[in-house]
Amino acid sequence: YIRSWLCTDDVYGAIEGNAAGSTNQVELTATLANGQPTPLPPLAEQKRIVAKVDELMALCDALEAQLTTSQSESQQLLEACLNEAIA
Repeated sequence: YIRSWLCTDDVYGAIEGNAAGSTNQVELTATLANGQPTPLPPLAEQKRIVAKVDELMALCDALEAQLTTSQSESQQLLEACLNEAIA
């Protein structure tokens, strides 16, 4: 989001107009970046984004738990097969 916003003509033009670089390239310094007003979505949209991220993180946690269980079961099966082959 921020990268896209920084690349807009208005913002890039403002940064380019105030920037100085020794290699003829625009250098975005912390001072220039901090001086740019950054647009934020409305509070309701921010809350919707946070809720969606929380929902997705819960799904990631569940998937990670399933993966851990699956790996443990695979290890147990492998050990049982090896023990059976040895016996």
